[in-house]
Amino acid sequence: MYIVILIVFLVLIFVGYITVSTLFKSGKRRINEAMKLEANGKHHEALALYDMLLKSGSSPSEIRWRIANNAMKVTLYPRAEKELQVLIQTKDFPQNVSLYAVKSLLAECYMKQGKVKEAFIEYLELSKIANDNYHILFELAKIYAGQRMVRNAITLFEKCFKHNPANQEVIYYLARAYLDYGEPIKAAEYFEKAAALKFLDHGKVNYYLGVLYYSQKKFNFAMQNFTQVIKLRPNDNRILSETYNLVALCYKERGLIDEAITNFEKSQTYSDLLPEDEGFGKNTLYNQGVLLYKGGHFKEALEKFYKLKMIDYKYKDIDSIIKIISGKMKNGEKLDQNMPLLHISDNPLISILKKGLLHSKVRFNINVLQAEVEKMIGKTAVTESSPAVSYTSVTNFNEMDSKSFKDLARKIVRSSGFLIKSEPRFFQDTDYIDGDAITFIGELIKSEPKLKHDILITVRRYKDEVPELSVSKFFEWIEEKNVTQGIFITSGIFSTASLRLVNINPKVKFIDKNGLARMLGRIG
Repeated sequence: MYIVILIVFLVLIFVGYITVSTLFKSGKRRINEAMKLEANGKHHEALALYDMLLKSGSSPSEIRWRIANNAMKVTLYPRAEKELQVLIQTKDFPQNVSLYAVKSLLAECYMKQGKVKEAFIEYLELSKIANDNYHILFELAKIYAGQRMVRNAITLFEKCFKHNPANQEVIYYLARAYLDYGEPIKAAEYFEKAAALKFLDHGKVNYYLGVLYYSQKKFNFAMQNFTQVIKLRPNDNRILSETYNLVALCYKERGLIDEAITNFEKSQTYSDLLPEDEGFGKNTLYNQGVLLYKGGHFKEALEKFYKLKMIDYKYKDIDSIIKIISGKMKNGEKLDQNMPLLHISDNPLISILKKGLLHSKVRFNINVLQAEVEKMIGKTAVTESSPAVSYTSVTNFNEMDSKSFKDLARKIVRSSGFLIKSEPRFFQDTDYIDGDAITFIGELIKSEPKLKHDILITVRRYKDEVPELSVSKFFEWIEEKNVTQGIFITSGIFSTASLRLVNINPKVKFIDKNGLARMLGRIG
């Protein structure tokens, strides 16, 4: 009897083991299938499969993290927010993913949904954990600028600029922040830098430069920039209307009346496409009438003034001008050339300063919130039960010993989804000899078997700029190893000379200090 019971018990254990093993293999197979869909950009399909896996209880923290990342790719931000908050509340994070990485993605998710207040809390906390993550500092600066704390924003933008003086977006934001702060000369300096780096923002960089020069009565410089705006044809009727209006005023200053009239007419064309409260139509119609009048084209001038009267019969001195011109033309009297004066709208720079280029419509009491967050962070720091935040900064990365650096470099490569096949050494690689570089032959784990190929990956420590020679040698090593793709990861920034080489081969990816900081944040 006991033998029979024992046999039945063993059979049940064996059946259970087979069932669990089958389910585990099936779950693993489905995870791999979902990861392949994700790697191929099929994020909706991957999400559906990850959802199924989450309901079955397979690797919940890993699945939630992947759901959040895929949901961000397809703009399902509330779904991403939900999964990220669960990870933070349960304190259960996937392998190689830190609390810092989860909160960074949550902050981005809040920003995408316009939840600026919630994003500010996350970014402020993150900035206290790692004050050299320039991506976080940049996002925080944008929020400060939006809440009209422009001095705080400029301090952070300047810090980002010093870290990477060739970053076009940082320069552009710094230019607009200085303009919001009421320093037009400093703003012009950074707008010029942005224009030199070809960051044109659909003509807006040149438009702002034109406005700044016009306000300084430097009409030739203003014209050069306004001409560039028109050449770029921004998809913004307001900017086009105002640009042609200012071009006309520049021509008027130079005594070119016909050209001024032509550009006022072009301004009118674009102004008619705008809502009534945004357009410049009445100003330009009035100015056209005045210039036609001064040029002796009395009939055409009268037509403009009549048209303006139909739009706004109370506008300026329009009624008296029409009566005077009509009466004198009827009686054949000589017209007084000095009668009407050219109406110049408010200085466009004053208009910009009133509105603010970076000011946000979403407002909250940022000072109170900042004090609350800093108080909360202070309490967290002295509470023994608080979970530690794992984060390795770029500064620590540069200062650790050679063995720790290489171990961390391997972790970075593996956590980025690569299988390390070998660690080749190259002739005259002085960075490797000094313990500041390591290179790998790797392949993407997620790739289809038929599509797998070798990739040369190098991780290098530079406290300052990456020299041109290092980049050119990397290209030589790619040829030497007969691979088609490469990844160059560094803790420094690329010099101007090395950046020229960076653009030569689109199949080679270059990741500087800022990108490395984000990678370190992900692995903890």
